Amino acid sequence: MRFRFSSLVVITALAGTLLASFAVPAVQASAPKYLVAFQSEPSSGWTQRNFNPLIPSGALDFTRGAIYEPLMVITQAGGGKTYPWLATSYKWAKGNKSLTVYLRHGVKWSDGQAFTSADVVFTFNYGKQYNVDLTGLMTSGQISSVTASGDYAVVFKFSTVNTTVLQPLLSNVCIIPQHIWASHTDPLTFTNPNPVGTGPFTQVLQFQNSEYILGKNPYYWKSLKYDGLAVPAFSGNDSALASMLTGNVDWAPVSVTNAQTAWVAKAPQYNHYFYSPPTPPLSLMFNDSQYPYNLSAFRQALSMAINRKSLSVQAESGYEKPADALGIKFLYPSWVPKSVSKLNNQLSSFNSNGALSLLKKNHFKFSHGKLYDPHGNRVQMGITCPAGWNDWVSQLQILKQNFSKIGIAVTINPNADQNTWFNWRSSRTMGGKFYGLFGTESSGQTPYQYFWSIMSKESYFPINGNQPGGTWNIAGWYSSKATSLLKQFRATSNSKLQHSIVSQLASIWLNNMPVITTVTQANWYDWSTRHFTGFPTQKNYYAYGAAYTYPDDVKVLTSVTPVS
Repeated sequence: MRFRFSSLVVITALAGTLLASFAVPAVQASAPKYLVAFQSEPSSGWTQRNFNPLIPSGALDFTRGAIYEPLMVITQAGGGKTYPWLATSYKWAKGNKSLTVYLRHGVKWSDGQAFTSADVVFTFNYGKQYNVDLTGLMTSGQISSVTASGDYAVVFKFSTVNTTVLQPLLSNVCIIPQHIWASHTDPLTFTNPNPVGTGPFTQVLQFQNSEYILGKNPYYWKSLKYDGLAVPAFSGNDSALASMLTGNVDWAPVSVTNAQTAWVAKAPQYNHYFYSPPTPPLSLMFNDSQYPYNLSAFRQALSMAINRKSLSVQAESGYEKPADALGIKFLYPSWVPKSVSKLNNQLSSFNSNGALSLLKKNHFKFSHGKLYDPHGNRVQMGITCPAGWNDWVSQLQILKQNFSKIGIAVTINPNADQNTWFNWRSSRTMGGKFYGLFGTESSGQTPYQYFWSIMSKESYFPINGNQPGGTWNIAGWYSSKATSLLKQFRATSNSKLQHSIVSQLASIWLNNMPVITTVTQANWYDWSTRHFTGFPTQKNYYAYGAAYTYPDDVKVLTSVTPVS
C-alpha cells in the first residue's frame, strides 16, 4: 500500500491474510456511524498526533480532505471534472494575468469563526514566507501577489501568463485559518494536534496507537449523513486485508494479489475493487549529484537493465503495466512525440548486454562479473522501501537481480519504518550514500506538471532543504533548457506549440534519464458496500477512488452514505 498527496501518490501487493498487528478498530464498521478508512500503513501505529497539512510528509491520514479543503476539487477522474468547493467560481482579466476567485458564503471554521478571503490570502502568503508553499507558485514567483477584494473574493496576479495554473492553485492547496496559524512561525515543526479546519470531519474524538476517530465538523457547510471517520492502523497489506475480509474496513488503498478471488469472491455482494486508470509511473530515484549516478549514461544503462515486464507481472500481478522510459505513454498518449520513439524504445527495453555495452563506451569496466566506474571503484547501490509494502519488496528483489547482472553490488532494505522512509525521500538523504528509492512525478491536465516536477530548476531543492510544493524532484536534477521550455509551455495556450515543447522536453529527459521509470502506477482502490454506498464506480467515476488521493478524498467523504 502507498499513499499520495496531489496526484500522489502510494501502495502494494498482498501475499496472504495475516492477523492484524494492531487491535481491531474500537468503533466497528458494523455500526454505520463511522466510515472506517485509511490512507497509509504505519508500521509502528499512530505515534504522533500530527494534523499539519503543510508538511511534505508525516501528516496523519485524511488531514488533507477530512480536515482541510481546497478552493475547488479538480480531478482527471471520469474524463475530468471540476467541483466548486470553498470557491464557487473564478474570472480571468488583464490578458489572463489576473484571476479573481469568488468564495462560498456562509462557510465557517470548525471553531465557529467565519471563513473569509483573509484566510485564503493568508494561506498563500504564509506559504511563501515560511517555504511551505503547496504549489510552488508563490516561491517561484509565478504568482506576484494575492489580495482580498472584500470578504468573499481573492485576486491572484501573475508575473506572466500561466495556462497551467488552475488545478494547482484551486485544487492542490489546503486553506488554513489565519486566526490559528498566524502565531506559528515554524510550520514545519508544528504538529497541530487540535486542528481547526473547514472540512467535514475535524473533531479528534479519540487518538490511540491503533486508531483515531475524526468526528463531524459541527459547522460544516454541507449536509453530512454520518458521524465521522475511524482510521485504523495496520502494519502492512496482510494485516489490512485480514481486517477488510472480516468486514471491518469500508474504504482501503490496498493492492490485493488476484483481487477477484482473494477479495471480491469472499463477499461478492459487498466487496469491490478498481485498480485503474494509470497515474504517473513509479520511478527509481537516486541522488543525481552523487558519482557515478551523476553520469547520464549510467542512468540510461540502469534503465536498459530493468526487466519492466517482470516488475509488472511478478511484483504487481499485472495491475501496473510496464512503463516506457519517458513515462507518459499511458497517462498522456497523445503527447508522446514520434521524434524520440527509437531512443524511448531502446531505453525501455530489457537489454543487459546493451546496458553493459553503453557502460563500456563510457569508460566503465566489467570484470569477473563486477562493474567498476571510470575511477576504478566497484559500483555500489542500495535500494529501500517501507516494511510491509509487499509489491515494492518484490520489485526491489527483481531490481537487485537485474542490476546484479551488469555487475552492480546491490543491497536492499525492505524493512524501513514508513515515516523514516518518507523523511529520507522528502529530505533527499535517500537512506544512505549510494541509496535510491521509489518516487513518482506530479501530474495534471497536460504533461507540464510531470516534466516540471523533475526537470525544472524551480522544482529543485538541496539535500535537507525544504521541498517546494508540487515537486517530486528527489533526484535533485534540473536543466536550464528544460526550465526555459517549461516557462514557454505555461505562457501559451497554443496546442501545437505546447506539443513542440513537449517533444524537446522528451528529448532532454531521455538523453539524461533524471529518474528511471519502472511501472505505471495504478490507483489502488478497494471498497465495501456492506455499511456505506455512494463510492465511485467504474461506471460512475466521479472522483479517483484511491483513498490517498487529495482532493478527491473529500469529494468521496461527502458523497458516501450509510446503509439504512
